[in-house]
Amino acid sequence: MAITLECAGCHATLLIKDEFAGKTGKCMKCGARLRIPSLGGESQITQPGQRPLGEATLDEMLQELGRRGCAGVLCLLDLDEFGVDSLADLVSSGQKLASGIECRMTEPLSATQRQGIYGMLAEGLARKADPAAAAESDAYYDPFELKGDKIGMSLIEFKTKYRRNVATSPHPAPYCSDAAPGVRDDALLAERWHSAAGIVHARIEYPQENDPPTIAGEPTELLLYQFLDGSLFQITAFLPPDAVHHLAESLRKKYGPPGSSGGDPQRLTWTRLAACVELTYGKIRPRSPARLRFFSDDLLREAMSRQPKRTDDL
Repeated sequence: MAITLECAGCHATLLIKDEFAGKTGKCMKCGARLRIPSLGGESQITQPGQRPLGEATLDEMLQELGRRGCAGVLCLLDLDEFGVDSLADLVSSGQKLASGIECRMTEPLSATQRQGIYGMLAEGLARKADPAAAAESDAYYDPFELKGDKIGMSLIEFKTKYRRNVATSPHPAPYCSDAAPGVRDDALLAERWHSAAGIVHARIEYPQENDPPTIAGEPTELLLYQFLDGSLFQITAFLPPDAVHHLAESLRKKYGPPGSSGGDPQRLTWTRLAACVELTYGKIRPRSPARLRFFSDDLLREAMSRQPKRTDDL
């Protein structure tokens, strides 16, 4: 006998063996958490909204906030770690939390706040996952990184990590556009409007040093870090077009096969919940460099929305 169950996430109708009755599992189509009813108990068709909130997926939570037209704060706390039995006890205990996110309910969630929420949820989901799926779950929710620099890292953390004195410059590295706000800088691909939009471009080296960073052993023509409101939203690297094959092979070894490929020029893409990696092939004739990007969809979209419109210049 099979149990008929409707997924509350994608509304797919699933046929499940009766030996799994009363247990929990995941939808094979969308990955949503499922609570399989007991035989002879509750209805075998689970409608949206009937599952406990604790079993809702991240997408379902955000969709519900959007349906209600309001913002919210999502927190995951392991009360056992604080030695208390309830959230009220934790508040009255006066203990400080190591990290947190504050959003006013009268304002929509910003891209930066959503990025932080994804990180908090990732930590909680990794702890709650079963041992066999813990590593896979953590990898899916963890943003991509380049040499330890994760999408979402703070500008302060970046400057601290790469700070060093440079003989050919009166200013220490890294080389950042916020040192001269409102000034166009071709070496940083920085525009005048970036400062007012909260965008900072940075390099870990100065152009006159003639010591370009490498990726997978290949020297870059430009390695650019881009920040929005103090959070890293994109890393862009330009490389010689003939380096793309070594680079693609290195990315496959680190992240597995790409989720999509194709286009003109050829493009390989790896995706996770919070970020993407995109490798675009270059051309020998006419010459165009290969381009490697690590970026957050939400933060990149927010940065692009702040670009002045052409009609503003009329």
